[in-house]
Amino acid sequence: MELLNYSENLYRELETELETTNLEKQPVKRAGRALEVSLAYLKTLKDWVKANPPADQEQEILLFKQVKPRFKSWVIFYQQLLNLESRKIGCGSEGEKAFYRHELEALAHVFEANLSFYQYVRTESDYLDSSYYVRGAYDLKLHPDDASVDGDEFFMTSHDNTLARLFAAERLQEYLQQAIRKTDMQDPENFLPFDRHHWTASQTDAIELIYALKASGSVNNGNIDIAQLVQIFEYAFTIELKDYYHKYTDITRRKKDIPVFLYKLRDGLLRWIDDKMGL
Repeated sequence: MELLNYSENLYRELETELETTNLEKQPVKRAGRALEVSLAYLKTLKDWVKANPPADQEQEILLFKQVKPRFKSWVIFYQQLLNLESRKIGCGSEGEKAFYRHELEALAHVFEANLSFYQYVRTESDYLDSSYYVRGAYDLKLHPDDASVDGDEFFMTSHDNTLARLFAAERLQEYLQQAIRKTDMQDPENFLPFDRHHWTASQTDAIELIYALKASGSVNNGNIDIAQLVQIFEYAFTIELKDYYHKYTDITRRKKDIPVFLYKLRDGLLRWIDDKMGL
């Protein structure tokens, strides 16, 4: 599908550019720069869709259920993060922890307010897709709070913006949980018996490896949460693994080989053995 191929390539470019914003150490500036990047890519997608409108209802649902919300969710996430980090300025360590916990509690209301739709999304249901993700197919007067506010009827349905807000809420929830964990821990530089090193493969590669360790039972016989493995990996390799659930979902959607990084590890090990053994 042309839409799917184009959007996947564009989304990979977005993720790559977002990773470069991590070079900015000041949180407010980093969130602001990431917001600019996200807005630019959403506009690029919108311009492409206007030049290549959906050919049928199936394509339209694909656009507003799977494609646009992924891009729009980054915009909403960085809008919220910019607001959050701007309000956090001046907090001490304990105040920062309390601030994050308060924000986490407030975030729960987003899921509660959209509980039925969130359940519909998470159970991967599709029986209402023609109402939720087709333009003009839903009576907004019945549920005005669900309406998208993009301001362009060509590029909106009743629920694609709500879906994007839920994705962004999941992302912000993850961000806040990680921030709380970090405030609970002392500086690991003070007690680690080894120098910390840096992960130099991609974040997606790291997530693939983490999920493989979990699935194979290689750590605690599998009795460990993904979030804990992510935390261990972050501290061991000086990396911040954002949006790991969505990266995992992207991995499962690969068209050809799913474990790309694991194959790369296998091939690298075989080359290493050949070189060392002189084969």
